[in-house]
Amino acid sequence: MHKNKLLSMVVGAFVCSSIVAGCSNQDEAPKSIRDISSVITKVEQSPDNKKITVTIKQDSIFQGGNATKDVLNGIMSNFKSLPFDNVEVIMDEVLVDKYGKESIEPIISLNFPRSEMEKIDFKNVVGWNILNISTPHRIGTVSAHIVAQECAEENNAKYASEFCNNITQ
Repeated sequence: MHKNKLLSMVVGAFVCSSIVAGCSNQDEAPKSIRDISSVITKVEQSPDNKKITVTIKQDSIFQGGNATKDVLNGIMSNFKSLPFDNVEVIMDEVLVDKYGKESIEPIISLNFPRSEMEKIDFKNVVGWNILNISTPHRIGTVSAHIVAQECAEENNAKYASEFCNNITQ
């Protein structure tokens, strides 16, 4: 009986320490910009360090707005000391053709001057706001179709009207 009680205590201590370790890792600051979010697939800095380009993979432009919010918040919270003037977020989207073949295509690039990023209250802003704040540009071969399709959706058209009306190629 003592063995079972001892075993239960050991297992309980292991589970508690695993939970504590897991929680402390979540609270740990990211060591690099890429560590901010699992949607980030690539990070580049210009030779003069003035521009940070972050590529993310997302399922839709508007879901990507929320992911972009998290990326910008992570940069401003953890890497504000870097000497950047601009952050560009490139959204890659997984596309499936009529034969079921998947490809990853760049769809949108969003530019954010540091001065604009410093104004954002990340606790209260949503993905639509982030898209509206950006300077967006279509990229890739199918971006015009995807942007038109996603901006036609009622809520997207309503809440991201600046984004949908200002996007250029």
